[in-house]
Amino acid sequence: MPVDTEEKPYQYSFRIKCTSCQSEHPNEISFTRFDSIPTTTGKSNVNYIQKCRSCQKQLSIDIIKGPQAYMLNDPPTEQPIIKFDTKGCDVLAFVPGKGHKWQAEGAETGSKFEDIDFGEIEDEGYSEYDERALEEVGITEAEFTIVNAKKFKTF
Repeated sequence: MPVDTEEKPYQYSFRIKCTSCQSEHPNEISFTRFDSIPTTTGKSNVNYIQKCRSCQKQLSIDIIKGPQAYMLNDPPTEQPIIKFDTKGCDVLAFVPGKGHKWQAEGAETGSKFEDIDFGEIEDEGYSEYDERALEEVGITEAEFTIVNAKKFKTF
């Protein structure tokens, strides 16, 4: 799961598109779950807000739950990491980005692994030595999928 505390907030980056005009934002957008920006009505705060460059409709994203640890399964399964509420936009993709740190725990040993950079896994992979298991552990590939929250009713 991402290292995401108030002292070290994780910078979530996404590609988005406007649901009104279907225009895809030309750049990745980034924010933390600790960002708090008032909506134009002033009735609530969200983590990210902007106007669509094409149609001027307001787009917002608010992380409402997260991050959750990924539990190792064999075979690997899709699992929710964060849950967010969007208004006026669809999230197309999560962009891990280099320098954004994640942490993991050995499934059998409980060994802690920190400084995992998913932005580098595509290029180099991640490997470390688990001293409790006396073997090398690693991540050779990772895939992130954006799914409607209704699919994960327990999240």
